[in-house]
Amino acid sequence: MVSDDQETVELCNKVHSIMQDATKDLPIPDPNKARDSRKKISVFTYGVISELTDTKKVHKDKVYEKYLIMGGLSHDQANSIVGRTRDEFAQQEFGEKCLSMGREAVIQWQSDDKNIKPLLKALL
Repeated sequence: MVSDDQETVELCNKVHSIMQDATKDLPIPDPNKARDSRKKISVFTYGVISELTDTKKVHKDKVYEKYLIMGGLSHDQANSIVGRTRDEFAQQEFGEKCLSMGREAVIQWQSDDKNIKPLLKALL
């Protein structure tokens, strides 16, 4: 039996692989658009995690928080980003599209089509 913590780490590893494929060789955004791009990437990532956790016991916020911590953020930083992504960024005009593109990226990626970079690039 897989524990919740183990399942969370496994999901984080899958998110990492998906996001590597989604961001590989993406150009660095214009400095004037960097903040908006980070918000969109955060919501896209939240969409990826939402799709992956739909049929799992673990909550998407827990997976996103752990993913960010595994990436080097502190617990407080990760918790803040998860909350802002869920409660603020996902509610902005770009939010629904970023969430749905993140979900679509997972479906495409799991069908062995790893060319998901255009989905994220279209948002930026």
